[in-house]
Amino acid sequence: MIARITGILVEAEGDALVVDVGGVGYLLSVPGSMVADLELDAEITLLVHTQVRDDAIQLFGFPDRTQRQAFELLLKVTGVGAKIALAVLGTLSVQELATAVTAEDLRPLQRVTGVGKRVAQRIVFDLAGKLTPEFVPVGLDPTDTASPAKPQDPLPLALAQLGYKRSEIERVQAWLARQDKLEASLDERIRMSLKHLSGR
Repeated sequence: MIARITGILVEAEGDALVVDVGGVGYLLSVPGSMVADLELDAEITLLVHTQVRDDAIQLFGFPDRTQRQAFELLLKVTGVGAKIALAVLGTLSVQELATAVTAEDLRPLQRVTGVGKRVAQRIVFDLAGKLTPEFVPVGLDPTDTASPAKPQDPLPLALAQLGYKRSEIERVQAWLARQDKLEASLDERIRMSLKHLSGR
């Protein structure tokens, strides 16, 4: 597992870099926003996220730990792959991402190529509570290995797609818990939630 690379930048195009380390050129995908600030033939150090697949090993490079952790958190969001995660960090700073998540503001995320309303909603819900006020991702151990994903309750996303905010959804989930309805079918919980949220 490659976690860090220091070498000479020999190629930079789009969101891809080639870094020469002892005569071996490593190809890394990076957030596009960082490429303009780099100089060819200069030494560069990147923190690396390594993806190993059956047909390839892919390296993703970042200027600091915060960006790498934000990338790894984004990869855990349903429907977000490496391409979209890089696009998010190429369009928004980690601070802007954290602000959008905290404010439940989908607009900055929807400026990212490939991110529509549903993906933006998933990012906001899945990253809630995982970015500190200092805009440093938390709750992520870089040495963690993949673990089986826990099934997520589809109710919050369903209500978000209907236009409700996270605060309203959390409130109605607490109400459902008091009604002992958390184990009811999704259709029944949606009907009850809509009725409760509308005040009927």
